[in-house]
Amino acid sequence: MQLKTVLAVGFLVACSRASDPNRKLTRSECTEGVDHAIALFDADPSMGSAAKMMRDGRDGFIKQCTSTATVRDHECLMKSKTSHALGLCPMPGTR
Repeated sequence: MQLKTVLAVGFLVACSRASDPNRKLTRSECTEGVDHAIALFDADPSMGSAAKMMRDGRDGFIKQCTSTATVRDHECLMKSKTSHALGLCPMPGTR
């Protein structure tokens, strides 16, 4: 019975977090986003220097993300399949 309660509470917390587009991101979400951006830049031969800059400053980008980025920013970034599409996302925290 306790396991069902824990799972239900976890599900409700996850749903409530996902429903607020203005919620600040967790470190885990920021890490996922920064790594996704690096992968997009790595996949584009013309963006090699951007990929290197992001890899070199990864921890700083993650820290900046946790203070400014929102769920809405994360959704735009994670939907991006190319570095060009990523460039169409607004800067985190500006909406």
